[in-house]
Amino acid sequence: MPLNHHTHHARTHVHILTLTHTIFTHTHTHTQIKRQELQSAKERLENGVDKIAQASAQVADLQIALKDDLVVVEEKKAQTDKLIVSIGKEKAVVDEAVEVRGGVYLCV
Repeated sequence: MPLNHHTHHARTHVHILTLTHTIFTHTHTHTQIKRQELQSAKERLENGVDKIAQASAQVADLQIALKDDLVVVEEKKAQTDKLIVSIGKEKAVVDEAVEVRGGVYLCV
């Protein structure tokens, strides 16, 4: 059966449409995969930024706590320094009393 011009043109047109549809489907599938990959990368980035923000807030809280602790440490240090001076004075009194008694210690 001989092909006429219209039959040949119709088959060529169907072949081109089928090829175009295949290319479109492949491109669409590839685009969907890329879109999913980009969405995953975006979510990882957002999670990372959230973690950095949380860590930054925790560091700020720790800095405040450290400042408060430093105030307490300075107060305790001042109290300790006073106690050391007081103990030194008491020791001097005891040492003087021991010298006056001639080095005699009483054990109770």
